[in-house]
Amino acid sequence: MPFLSLVTVAELSRNPTVKDEMASAGLSSVSALMFTYPVHQAPTHDGLTCLVVGWPRSQFEANRADYERHYMKTFELAPGFAERVSGAARETRFQGTRIWRACFRKPYGAGWALVGDAGYHKDPITALGIADAFRDAEGVSAAIGEALCGRRSFDDAMGAFQRARDEQSLALYDFTCEFAKIEPPPPQMQQLLGAVSQSPEACKAFASVMAGTLPVPAFFGPDNVARIMREAGQVGVAPSSARNSTLSVCRHSPYSGGWRGAREVRG
Repeated sequence: MPFLSLVTVAELSRNPTVKDEMASAGLSSVSALMFTYPVHQAPTHDGLTCLVVGWPRSQFEANRADYERHYMKTFELAPGFAERVSGAARETRFQGTRIWRACFRKPYGAGWALVGDAGYHKDPITALGIADAFRDAEGVSAAIGEALCGRRSFDDAMGAFQRARDEQSLALYDFTCEFAKIEPPPPQMQQLLGAVSQSPEACKAFASVMAGTLPVPAFFGPDNVARIMREAGQVGVAPSSARNSTLSVCRHSPYSGGWRGAREVRG
């Protein structure tokens, strides 16, 4: 039951979790590709499953006063899943935290360098932090190599690394911050994702964005959005409108994510 569930129209009739979501929202039909859930299940060791619940930052103070009750109540968003959870046995204590605010940091100085989350932090909802760390480690290694070989000064080489990192990361950073709101997408984005759900090729491309193998601008570029809408026979969404609704979070504004809690259960 992921934060971002890629669900095509064909799957709606056979996916009980989606049916629960539709019923709780009072919807009779849905044609969107994406459903945003505040819970996530992850199989782990010894037959256990880690259940993660996320809340918007605005609910943090109220919910942490009685976090277990709010944790269990969140599962009511999907009654079928809640039934499975109610029959499970909790094996570990709750672990909770307030997610740090998203930010970019200068990634270098005299004798030190930062890679991955240490250099720029975003919500783990897109699960791409380790990929960023490997990418940044390669970039830092190349920059230090140039400095040690005398081809460039340390500051010049690392400054170039920082600019390249920022250019590669900003679109995904905004994309992640938007999803971390744990809110339904804007109407324009719902219409675009509805069109995406009609095309296996578009679904695969969107999944590639979530996997970090397709750049965000490549998918949400005006030409690609126009093609997806045209092939689905939909009109009314300007390509730039759909893209802007996705990347509307200003990178300098306060991060909108919230709390994550987790426990391991057996059953």
